[in-house]
Amino acid sequence: MPRLKKADELDVQIGAAIKARRMGLGWSQAELAGRIDVTYQQVQKYESGTNRVSAAVLAKISSALGCELAALVPSGERVDAPSDLQALYSAASELPPEKLRILLDVALTFRQALSSKAAPRAGYNRAK
Repeated sequence: MPRLKKADELDVQIGAAIKARRMGLGWSQAELAGRIDVTYQQVQKYESGTNRVSAAVLAKISSALGCELAALVPSGERVDAPSDLQALYSAASELPPEKLRILLDVALTFRQALSSKAAPRAGYNRAK
């Protein structure tokens, strides 16, 4: 009898980031699947962490979603803890879909800004 393998936490975090970005764009799993040339069932498996996403497929996904590859891969600081995106999605699951998309888009933008340690935008002055 085959043993059931538990999904690796890193695979789950990458899947959650893919799902959050996809939902932020308002896309179905089938829409993303069509853009990366896999089935929607495969996208489901990637998003749940059941199947690992290869580097080549992850590059295709980030390109299709219009984000940097790094936005889909956790920094490695908290691999054992649930990702911020997972926690956000769980807490916001009661929101109507249009509000959830807005919230996830804001969270992803914020996360990208923090992970890239980008310089403050022009016109932004902290010392006001």
